Amino acid sequence: MIFLISRILLRKNQVQKKIEDVFQKEKKKDIRFENTLANSGVWISFRPIFDKDVFDDDVVKKIEIHLLNHNNEPYHFNYQIHFKHISDFQLSDEILAASDFHLHDIDFEEMNDAPKFEFDFSLIQTNKKKGCAF
Repeated sequence: MIFLISRILLRKNQVQKKIEDVFQKEKKKDIRFENTLANSGVWISFRPIFDKDVFDDDVVKKIEIHLLNHNNEPYHFNYQIHFKHISDFQLSDEILAASDFHLHDIDFEEMNDAPKFEFDFSLIQTNKKKGCAF
């Protein structure tokens, strides 16, 4: 009887250790994924805004322009959009680390006018290992 009880307790401990090992492996995988995503750079994203036309078809009316920061550092940025060498929109703001910033919307037809997107980034917190602006 004592042998049976000790055997059951031993198995229970072994099962708990295996479960803890699996959870530890999963945590390590999650941490590696977050680190690779968080240091992939600053991106510009174009997201379509759909509307219905006369024939009930989906048609792109506008484009949302977003700035995506996949770095671990916040930045100060100056943004300008030019259409046919004429500045149309300007914005100066800050984007936090690992965040999404909605810049503005433009009409879909304006994408045919060869827009030029211009960004200037600078670090909010000075870092001696990096340049002050880029």
